Amino acid sequence: MWLPRNERKVLHYLYSKDGSAGLGSPRRRSLADFQTICSDKNSAEAAASILNERKLVILRETDEPKGHIDIGLRVEGYDLARQYSHWFTRSGLWFREHKDHWIWLIVSFLGGVLASLVVQWLSD
Repeated sequence: MWLPRNERKVLHYLYSKDGSAGLGSPRRRSLADFQTICSDKNSAEAAASILNERKLVILRETDEPKGHIDIGLRVEGYDLARQYSHWFTRSGLWFREHKDHWIWLIVSFLGGVLASLVVQWLSD
C-alpha cells in the first residue's frame, strides 16, 4: 500500500519514536511535537485521522492535559511503517504497487534505440 507523503511521515514518526513498544498501546504526545512532522500543522492531524480510518493507527483525543493526543500503531500500521523505514524496502513497496510501469519504460527505451538505428541506416 502506497500512502501519501504526510501519512508516511506520521507512520515513520510513530515507528521511530516507539518501535514495537508502541504497538497496540497509544502513547500520549504533545500536539506541538506531533505537528512538527509535516510542514502544515493541520496536515499531521488530518493524516493521523485518515490513518485511524484505515485502521493503521489508534487515535484518541484527550482533554486531561490540554494540547495532547493519544496515538499508537496497530499491527498493520507497524508492518507498513517498518516497510517505510528504510529506502530499499520503501522502493520495493513502490515497485510492488506500480509493478507494470518499468516494463513500459524499458520498451520505450528499446523502441527509441531501434528507431534511431533505423533512421541512421536509412540516411546512409
